[in-house]
Amino acid sequence: MLCAILAVFSGQSFAEELPQVDIPEVKVVGNVPSSNWRLQPGAKDYLRDGEVLTTNDLKTKRAVSLGQTVEQVSGVQNNAYGPNTGVPQIRSLSGSRVYVSENGLGISDAASVSPDLPLMVNPFMAEKITVLKSSAAVLYGGNAIGGAVDVDTGVIATELPEKDLNSKVEVSGGYNTPRVAAFKLNGKVGNVAWHLSGADTHANDYRIPGDSKPAACYDHANIYSSRLMWACQVTPDITETLNKGYYRYVAKDIPAFIEQWKRYNDGSEPDESELYKLNKPFWGNWVENPLYDGSPNFRNKVINAMKDDMPVEKGRLKNSHLSNQNFAFGLSHIGERSYAGVSVSRFLSKSGIAGFGYYNFAESGHHHGGTHKAPVREYASVRAQQTRWQAEAMYRPLTPWIENIKFQAAYTQNPTSEYLGDTKMQTLDSKTFQSRLEFNHKAGSWLKGTLGADWKQRSTESSGINGKRTGNYAYLPDTDSKEYGIFAFENFKWKNWNASLGWRHGEVRHSVDIGDYKPGRNSSTVKGLEERGRLKYSLNHYHAGLGVDLFDFLKLGARYSRSQRAPEVNELYAGGDHYALMASESHWGVDVLRPETAGTWEVNGEIGWKDGRFRASWYKTQFKDYTFLVDAAHDGGQRLPTKYWRSGDTQLHGVELEVNQWFDLNKYGTLEARLFGDFVHNRADLDDERNSTLGNGNRVRNNGYYMPNMPVSRYGAGLTWNKGNWQLATGHQLDTLPPCQTYRPHGCQLQRACFGRLYHVGYVHEPYHQTWKIDSRMVPRCTQPCQPYRKTAKLHAQIYRTIARPLRPRWCKADVLS
Repeated sequence: MLCAILAVFSGQSFAEELPQVDIPEVKVVGNVPSSNWRLQPGAKDYLRDGEVLTTNDLKTKRAVSLGQTVEQVSGVQNNAYGPNTGVPQIRSLSGSRVYVSENGLGISDAASVSPDLPLMVNPFMAEKITVLKSSAAVLYGGNAIGGAVDVDTGVIATELPEKDLNSKVEVSGGYNTPRVAAFKLNGKVGNVAWHLSGADTHANDYRIPGDSKPAACYDHANIYSSRLMWACQVTPDITETLNKGYYRYVAKDIPAFIEQWKRYNDGSEPDESELYKLNKPFWGNWVENPLYDGSPNFRNKVINAMKDDMPVEKGRLKNSHLSNQNFAFGLSHIGERSYAGVSVSRFLSKSGIAGFGYYNFAESGHHHGGTHKAPVREYASVRAQQTRWQAEAMYRPLTPWIENIKFQAAYTQNPTSEYLGDTKMQTLDSKTFQSRLEFNHKAGSWLKGTLGADWKQRSTESSGINGKRTGNYAYLPDTDSKEYGIFAFENFKWKNWNASLGWRHGEVRHSVDIGDYKPGRNSSTVKGLEERGRLKYSLNHYHAGLGVDLFDFLKLGARYSRSQRAPEVNELYAGGDHYALMASESHWGVDVLRPETAGTWEVNGEIGWKDGRFRASWYKTQFKDYTFLVDAAHDGGQRLPTKYWRSGDTQLHGVELEVNQWFDLNKYGTLEARLFGDFVHNRADLDDERNSTLGNGNRVRNNGYYMPNMPVSRYGAGLTWNKGNWQLATGHQLDTLPPCQTYRPHGCQLQRACFGRLYHVGYVHEPYHQTWKIDSRMVPRCTQPCQPYRKTAKLHAQIYRTIARPLRPRWCKADVLS
């Protein structure tokens, strides 16, 4: 204290003795590092159609699957395969058309090959989720032809935390919702930041309002629709008796006829039908049948019951349980102008395929010889695990035109298996190494952009029953995929105008290792598979956009993108029984070998006012060589329908509307009201003969004019109230499919309406980060005003999604609809 006082007085005395001098102004040019490296621009920040779910948003939106978490974003829905497995569906596109990444790099590809397989990412550990609607292929390649979703978990710290140790513990649960226990620890030692997190998620079988199967499954009129009965997992119990009224003639002397029959047939008794004949034989003694009444059927069938193959329980969806565990650990060194970090994560998942069981032919001896016994049905489940190593570094040089240079790399191993009971039926084991380099730059205030390159190599080993690969065991042969891309994306700004240009070139190749693999029936020969393995796809992507800000409240924009996607390994090589899809899946024809090309136009606008906004978008996409699964007219054996991978031109268009209004309730907190609606059609282009001719599989005849399992329109409303650490949210949503209709005069589709509510009450207390939550989720109930006579349903996920199988033209009548 004394030294400080003396220094002040001595400074004042010294200042009084020296004359004042004017120092010339010196202009210093340079970049000042942000205190938060997460705010530094990256590639995904340059596409202007992104929707960001912040930590606060995720408090009420996160759910057991990523699809459920982001489905409240306008234009995004949950492509669910049961209540526990759901992937983002952006404008009706999902799977291998939507790029899903964790901390900037792609995660497991297994879910794009089979929709019942889980995405190995836990939304409860997310700090931020970014959704890019429309094509993001210029940045991420063909697997982003329909958009991209990035989950930021913060496992690699980009800045030093304020405290040496921060912690957060969350326990959540409630009625009919998963029970989650999660924690996060962040700390620092000198310039090294560390992160440790983990979560344990469990869910019992879900409760549902009513039955898990529609009335069509128990309708006696549907007993001859074998595919419907297989999908419903229902077996009719039928007793048949001879209809004597069908036959015109009967043996005159029945006892004498029986004795004569026994003499000529080693004493065996004749079947009752041998005593009656429709046409009078030239032998024996026959007379007019007094019981003849002209009946059309020679047997009378009495349906005693419609028996469920697997146990059902009213009000409960059997086999919908879930168990997930994951942890992550990361270390980062934080410098003045850079950071570098590494992380490792582990994810374990086990879930039932809701309501679904199948005949275990392996245990009955049908697959491995020996004594055959009647196959029994067992519940189906999915068991998956993932180990992921990731490294990330960013450097911000003093050069004024370079924002930063960012490098990322990851190695992921992801074995995923489908089980019937305790028997392993199918396994996909993928090992992926990927890397990405970005040069994010700027020039004054008029130009910002990114230049970069990425590379990925993935090897996938496939095996069938109990790990076997011989015979028709494996669903796919072993494959090795390599792809790379170089890209550039620039944003320009002048006054109230902005424009963007993007370009990407890449190459993709899926080579095949046949080994002892044997293709399934209806698939290519070994030679044909090897020829497909030599294919190399050269892909080009383009983007152009223009926008303007008018006045202080109106924004308008337009964009065009052209994107290409190479076929995935299942589209090229699938050739076996796929139990989760209840199909014998195969590739067919050379049209699927061509890359998929999409041209998209989009126009959007936004009107803002005090505490509110209105946003609208219109888009139209023309797909050339769109790849899809089409039903065949025959069955693939083992009670599985045959489905082929085919291609055909497809049109996609839609509209999105959203209104948000925020209210300041003063001491009572804040209230946000939201109204939204989105409309999308994904339908066959009838100018392409591949969609309508019998020789090409007749997509419209077998699958309908609209693509099955695709949403059409959705409307909803929501309210979110916040006050301090308290939060309450509720929402209501209506989904519909196309109405039952006949088109030229091809197939019919179902109309569906689903209703659901979500209630969430949460409390967060700082600074100890203790969290508790009550989360009650009502499982949506689907009502179906019309039921087609011939329909296939994902009945193990009936309460979430129904595929509307089309009707043949002669069946499009009111008397076959319930």
